[in-house]
Amino acid sequence: MRPSSKIGKRYAKGLWDYALTTTGPDAYVKDMEAISETLQANPDLKNFLGAPFIDTKKKQIAVAEIFKTLQPGSLNFLNLIIKQGREKHIGEIAQFYINQFDESKGLQIIKLSLAQQLSESAIQSILSDCTLVHNSLPQKVEVLIKPELIGGYIIRVGDKQIDNSVKNKLSNVKKEFLLGN
Repeated sequence: MRPSSKIGKRYAKGLWDYALTTTGPDAYVKDMEAISETLQANPDLKNFLGAPFIDTKKKQIAVAEIFKTLQPGSLNFLNLIIKQGREKHIGEIAQFYINQFDESKGLQIIKLSLAQQLSESAIQSILSDCTLVHNSLPQKVEVLIKPELIGGYIIRVGDKQIDNSVKNKLSNVKKEFLLGN
């Protein structure tokens, strides 16, 4: 687990707990989706927020202007994140919140990393053969293309992962070869 994942989960859980005691998680999910989409579509904004030499106040002003359509609670949350120096994690915090919301609705969150794009039927075949996937539950599948895998796939459901990539298999063969000598 990456250290930043802990930060993302912790802050998303904090917002989730706050939402449960106030307006409910539904009130914040649209805002978190807007934040996540905006940051994914604008790498310059992501770089701006992650730059340590840019003043906190400037970041807060920029975020307030860019996300002025968000509800006040979401803007306050963003300002808190920036004030605590965690602004480079805003995108992943938003994504963790969205995932938690989906899981609370009974959706199974699946991340499928492939070396190249596959047909929908091939993807469904991978999902139906995987022991981590509960085919009886509704699913939200995110397909990521990662050419560095060479071939095969990596599937992640919750905190569990199966790495069936060529890159991983080559790495294992290399380890075995080195241990054998």
